[in-house]
Amino acid sequence: VIVPLFNVLAVITLTVFRGEKLRPARLLRMILTNPLIIGSAVGLLFLAVDWRLPAALEAAVDQVADMTSPLLLFLLGSALDLSAVRSLLPYITVGLLLRLLVCPILVIGTALLLRGPLQLTSIELCGIVAFTASPVATSSVLMVQELGGDEQLSAQLVVWSSVFSMLTVFLITFVLRYFQFL
Repeated sequence: VIVPLFNVLAVITLTVFRGEKLRPARLLRMILTNPLIIGSAVGLLFLAVDWRLPAALEAAVDQVADMTSPLLLFLLGSALDLSAVRSLLPYITVGLLLRLLVCPILVIGTALLLRGPLQLTSIELCGIVAFTASPVATSSVLMVQELGGDEQLSAQLVVWSSVFSMLTVFLITFVLRYFQFL
């Protein structure tokens, strides 16, 4: 559910910041024809009807799926233009602060406030940490490219958030553990 939601929000956000006027019919068509959203919908459909691929095919698909994110991250890193960091530094800094600190603090803080009524366990809080403090998805570069956004900035955010999320996930987990929330 999270992947399709993020992809729909990404299409809307990228369209707005591209300066296009949001015509509902065109926006809906962009959402419905987005390959990541189509793939997520098909996956949810398979999950809903409990349909599985044959074991050999599923094993092959799992191996390809396990390889795609690290491979794309490797390719992004190898194609990264470090000279672009200087001109993009303010945007990278804001993006990283929002993704790796502000968002996790807001969501985790809200989860801690609602921990009692929602009966959240430590395992669920760890899931929230992983979900909110994780790096920018590698697939976001493809979506930005498809929608005509700044793919260099997108690639920079993926790579740098992957680097710095190791520190922020550790620090957030350490603080939660120190104050005995985990």
